[in-house]
Amino acid sequence: MTALPDSPRRPAHCTCQSVWITLCFAISLGLFIFSRLTVNTLSQEAPFIARSSHPDARACEGPPSLLPTIGPILEERHAACVVFHNITNATAAWQLWHCPAERRFKVISNTTRHAVLTLRLLGSRLVFTSQSRRLEGGLEHHLDYRTNAAGLYQAHINFLLDEAVENITTNCVSAAPAVTFNFSVSPAQVSPSTLGLWEWAEPRTDDLSLYRILNVPHPRAAVFSDFYAGLRFNYPFLSTEKAVQCMSTRTTCLIGDSQMRHHYQHMHQAVVGYTTNCSKADATCSAAAGTRIFYVKLHYVAEWGAAAASVAALNCSHIVVNVGQWPLGFTSGAPWSYLKYRESVESLFGTLSALPAQVYWTDTNPLPPHWYTRSCPPKDWRFPHVVAYYNDIAALSLRMFPRLKSIRLFDIAFQLWDATYDGGHYNAPVGPASAQYIMTALCS
Repeated sequence: MTALPDSPRRPAHCTCQSVWITLCFAISLGLFIFSRLTVNTLSQEAPFIARSSHPDARACEGPPSLLPTIGPILEERHAACVVFHNITNATAAWQLWHCPAERRFKVISNTTRHAVLTLRLLGSRLVFTSQSRRLEGGLEHHLDYRTNAAGLYQAHINFLLDEAVENITTNCVSAAPAVTFNFSVSPAQVSPSTLGLWEWAEPRTDDLSLYRILNVPHPRAAVFSDFYAGLRFNYPFLSTEKAVQCMSTRTTCLIGDSQMRHHYQHMHQAVVGYTTNCSKADATCSAAAGTRIFYVKLHYVAEWGAAAASVAALNCSHIVVNVGQWPLGFTSGAPWSYLKYRESVESLFGTLSALPAQVYWTDTNPLPPHWYTRSCPPKDWRFPHVVAYYNDIAALSLRMFPRLKSIRLFDIAFQLWDATYDGGHYNAPVGPASAQYIMTALCS
């Protein structure tokens, strides 16, 4: 399906003489008939195309509007929605809608440029984050959410003009100021399940509106950590007793960059109550007394030879591996294309499939925006949506290797993606929850 083109500028000399009136009427009539014929055939993913008039039909009425001119169809479709914000720049515009009955935010645009939106929802019982994929010109785009209790909620929507990963070395990625929107949720709008979401252990009674998503490291790191301290991840984790018993019966090797090293540390904390002395300079890190959990450094697939020797020496029965941070990080000098990353992980998957160990591939964690990604052009390319694309590429490639399993961690961290202690790594509450999730997957 072809997206609508960008809205044209108003004609310099629009006199609306008879020829213009006839043209405007003809285009409007044609689009109206077309929308009636196609409204039932278009998928729900792109309802705005069939329900809006082309900007050319408004050339004599002034600047083109995002609001559709074929009213009855759209008004019926969005009867319960509220327009609460407009975002514009020199060439494009976006309109944000809230549809409480559908538990959904919607975005309507008139531009073909890509965009990514991040929704952070804060309530007295819940923190929830979702991310849009790509917003094409003329499409209605969705940001769904869930709530676990009636009451007041505050939405923070961050808006990012996106470039393909191959282009962002030379093109700047711009972000509009965060949009804040307050709304209430009735008991009838409460989601039936919040499994896999972060919830407050005790309902918050303070003013959550004081919170803002800021650049990292946070200028008040202690206050920021305290804000998240009362959160727990709603998931049926393995009990500590069963985790200790399970992890003592197998030799588990976590392989990858510093993200995997932090998983290794948090797994030790969960099993024995303390972390080991493992630093970024260590090629391998030993298991603490009473455990058989090891760490092996691997930044790029090309370095597998050195890691393989350690894996063989440790006689790993279970392997948890990820490589994704460095191909997008400032250390690479330029981001790896999706094709290059796919070829890299498929090469690694082929090698891992030949090992006798049970192998688990895990997600690359998202990172919050910081000056490396916000510089123009960026010096680091670990934008959350680009990391998500990397994860999807790996997940699709993994299907070709049935012996390998996956552990999807992205959403655990992404819902609190600004909770890093240094702009790149997670401690509590994200770190421990991720470690528990890994152990639950290994021992299930």
